[in-house]
Amino acid sequence: MSEIPKRPVGSTDEMKKIIIICLCFIVLGNANLLAGPFRSITAFEHSYYLDRRTEIDWSEVMIFPLPGSFSLVTGINGKHTDDYSALGGSVGLAFNLPGQFYGQSTYALKKYREDTIGGATEVSSLFHSVLVEITYESATWLFSPSVEFKFSGDYLGVMIAPYLRLYPGGWGYFFIKYFGSVAEDRNELVLNNAVWTGLDLRIHPKLSIPVEGAVGSVNEAEIDGMEYTGTTGLNIWFSEKLALKYRFHYTFGESSAYNYERIKNTLVFDLGF
Repeated sequence: MSEIPKRPVGSTDEMKKIIIICLCFIVLGNANLLAGPFRSITAFEHSYYLDRRTEIDWSEVMIFPLPGSFSLVTGINGKHTDDYSALGGSVGLAFNLPGQFYGQSTYALKKYREDTIGGATEVSSLFHSVLVEITYESATWLFSPSVEFKFSGDYLGVMIAPYLRLYPGGWGYFFIKYFGSVAEDRNELVLNNAVWTGLDLRIHPKLSIPVEGAVGSVNEAEIDGMEYTGTTGLNIWFSEKLALKYRFHYTFGESSAYNYERIKNTLVFDLGF
């Protein structure tokens, strides 16, 4: 699915502010370190497009147990391309509910920056978001609906995203996720809908093949469009906490402004402890 559209709302000094906020999220988490052992999940992605553009995504999530059935979840993440970058931080609370239910609430802050042609002008935007998610999980299926509110200086939106995963046997799992959003974008009402679905086929205890597809609208203020994406690849699990993943993505998009095709190869490194 496409990123939130970027639009000017500030200066380059905001990047320094968001770095400080990200560090505060981590310090807040470290203050609870003595409540019990914590988990850390690190991901690094490097993508290469056929037009020779590159993209780097990274994230670090830390989970700190708190007294009772709660955990503090803090994270930082970033993205960098040849002409676009993003840096974000988040802090949230994960909690257990009666039975096989659990949930999480998260506040996130993300700064987007995009250089115009020639790099002479910087276009930037700062977004806030609040996410609430409740999950039911059994041995054969998982259902996880969520609602997310996003806002910036001239953008206000809400998105619902129910997710269903089925485990029909030892061969892997099937999933489907729907995204529906409504937003006021620069004084214009914008609606978007998308569906993401796929299989993860287990061909060996340490190997699996994902086959995924997504279709959805990518409407923005004054621009209407549709996007179609197909994905496949390979997952290699060296251990329960270390994995290497390859993804091949093909995307075709059409809009009232222009049409486009993208082919992307992505290498993902996942480490958890």
